[in-house]
Amino acid sequence: MENFHSLCLRRFTTFAICVALLGCAVFAAPVEKAYAAPQNTITGDQAHIKVATVKSGTLNVRAAASTSSALKGKLHAQETARAAAESGNWVFVANSRVSGWVSKEFVTLSTMSESAYRNMKNVAAVAVSTSSANGSSVVSLARQQLGKRYVHGTAGPHSFDCSGLVNYCYSKVGKSVPRSSSAYASFGNSVSLANAQPGDILCFTNGSRISHVGIYSGGGMFVHASTPQRGVRTDSVYSSYYSKRLKRVVRV
Repeated sequence: MENFHSLCLRRFTTFAICVALLGCAVFAAPVEKAYAAPQNTITGDQAHIKVATVKSGTLNVRAAASTSSALKGKLHAQETARAAAESGNWVFVANSRVSGWVSKEFVTLSTMSESAYRNMKNVAAVAVSTSSANGSSVVSLARQQLGKRYVHGTAGPHSFDCSGLVNYCYSKVGKSVPRSSSAYASFGNSVSLANAQPGDILCFTNGSRISHVGIYSGGGMFVHASTPQRGVRTDSVYSSYYSKRLKRVVRV
């Protein structure tokens, strides 16, 4: 009898252990699944990034989030960069040209896919190439007018005043620009002289307003309709006379 009870007890114990082990296996399975990689994780071209776009003008890029920090470079109107971090009213941005901190006040922050950002940069690169091509054509046209007379109120083809020369050359490449010097105070996008490209318009002041314009031809030189005595000629923007009168550089 005692042996029969012992046998039953052993069989029951074995059965209970099997049931317990089976239960652990059943309830452990969901825990493993909980740590599996999500099936809908977005990676690669569809991953989303934050992008900063300069609203207008030229924006200083600083080494730290402070206006007293060292200047690392500049971003220009409608230029884009990845926005990697934020600190108060500042955002850290980076693109192929420059990286550093800029004020949030002067940029628009947006979110887009990696592929959309690359497409945007490609479109911008095409726009820059087109702008450069137009700039070279404008410079070539301006140089063809060297030696012609300066006559106030004329815009070619035999004589020019300063804004008339600029207007004439740009109209030949299908671009509309102001016909008076003073109108350039609020026209186009400003860039620094250090970043000037051939075809950019140099605006000079002889007091409080812009009174003279010319076409930057590269290497610190520009073509302009100077005076009745000097006609259409080339001068250096770094000369003592013009360097202190340069008001802005305009990119069309």
